[in-house]
Amino acid sequence: MLIVPITDTKYKAVIHTLRHTFATQLAKGDIPIHTIQKLLNHSEIKMTDRYAKFLPSLQVLGWKQLIYWILGVIYGLGLM
Repeated sequence: MLIVPITDTKYKAVIHTLRHTFATQLAKGDIPIHTIQKLLNHSEIKMTDRYAKFLPSLQVLGWKQLIYWILGVIYGLGLM
């Protein structure tokens, strides 16, 4: 069997690719963004923001505005 190494990074899967796919699938499953943040061990919600666009519950709404509104409420209540 001949094994040809993949040199084109477009088709190369690495551990980070699996991590990104995992987070994307969680978001598509409508898992709350803060849960995804904790699972990925992101220190800032802005790092997890890239997955929010996949949340079905936020597809209709402006997802970024909603995230920042929710964060404002959480910080305002002193929950974080």
